[in-house]
Amino acid sequence: MIEVENLTKRYGEKRAVDRQDSVVQPGIVTGPRLRRPVNARDLHPGDLMQQCDWTLRVCDVTVSQTTVAITVTEFGFPLHYAADTRVQLVACRAEPRASDPPAIRPGI
Repeated sequence: MIEVENLTKRYGEKRAVDRQDSVVQPGIVTGPRLRRPVNARDLHPGDLMQQCDWTLRVCDVTVSQTTVAITVTEFGFPLHYAADTRVQLVACRAEPRASDPPAIRPGI
């Protein structure tokens, strides 16, 4: 695990990062190229997605032909989307673990 507290980065007079706290769990890949919109049906358990001001950890993804139910650790209920809805991917799991549930389960 990587923990950063009160990180500030300046470029000359410009402050690019101001007192940022962050934690990155083992096996999670982050970076500017990962922060991008993806279809809801393309999310996998372990991914982090951005919904408004919330960063949400995906626990389960259930896909039908037209809808996706995404269960996240922060809520006790699934979030429902049309399968082609664009959501903001923030980070993704580097490699699936043997203990991970299947990434996609058919049927809702």
